[in-house]
Amino acid sequence: MFKLWAKKLVVNIFFLQKFLQVYYFYLQVSIFLFGYNYLTGLIIVSLMVIIFISDFKYMIILDSPLVVSVVLIIILKLIYFGFKTTIYSIISGLILFLIMLLIEKTWKLNTKKKDSLGGGDIKFAFLMGLTLDVKLGIVALVLSTF
Repeated sequence: MFKLWAKKLVVNIFFLQKFLQVYYFYLQVSIFLFGYNYLTGLIIVSLMVIIFISDFKYMIILDSPLVVSVVLIIILKLIYFGFKTTIYSIISGLILFLIMLLIEKTWKLNTKKKDSLGGGDIKFAFLMGLTLDVKLGIVALVLSTF
């Protein structure tokens, strides 16, 4: 009787241990796969596909995908990094937004042309600042001119 009980206990402990190993592995994979970088990359790639198609076909960057992307990235930043880092990222986005707005206004004043930068490009600069911060956002703006 005791041997049967001990054997069942060992088998149950073995299955419990295997279950915990699989669960731990699942947690590690889900944290790696569905972490901040993965989810932000998924949002940005989806947005870039929408922007490419709409800009190529209609020469316009739609506001709704930009707004949805900004809201989702702000929520992700709040979840993964907290309030302080999120506010810093929003300020970085506003700085890049203002830099692009200044470039657009200066271009219009100096060249007297109606078409320079579109509003969607300026709003997209906010998203760049939100995800990349100020330093990398400025580097991305400079590299995008070539």
